[in-house]
Amino acid sequence: MLDNGPLRTTFRLEYDAWEVKGMKVSAAKTVSLDAGSQLSRMEATYSYDQTEPLPLVVGIIRRKDPGKMLLDEQQGLMGYWEPEIAKDGITGVGTILLTPALKMNLTNEQLLMHTISNDQQKLVYYTGAAWNKAGVYTNAADWFAYLQRFKEKISQPLTIE
Repeated sequence: MLDNGPLRTTFRLEYDAWEVKGMKVSAAKTVSLDAGSQLSRMEATYSYDQTEPLPLVVGIIRRKDPGKMLLDEQQGLMGYWEPEIAKDGITGVGTILLTPALKMNLTNEQLLMHTISNDQQKLVYYTGAAWNKAGVYTNAADWFAYLQRFKEKISQPLTIE
């Protein structure tokens, strides 16, 4: 736990090394949860002993039944408004990648955004969700607009002089 206040909670996760294409890779991830935000900030750092970039993918699970999608490769923005699950309602999920996305693709199970990272380079992205029964974002258009506004805000942060 790095901090735990009324406006932000931040913690760090460290993962044991694993093998990727013959090289040992370890990772550390810092997660920040801000009060009033639907999205959490993820900062992942991968360590390995080779000079070639490490391919990385950030994704969203896709349901069997059709949902609505927002895919903006140039903005590094993915949104998914899941199909309704009977009385449980609908969940909207989103991811915003700050590192340039190399490509996006869809499978039957996932929405995927591909990028790369070099040794010790930080991969920063935001991810989170909304539930229609909470009454804040009750349809795909509102959820996707929130994701686009969020992307605009983090792309043009407030500066104090």
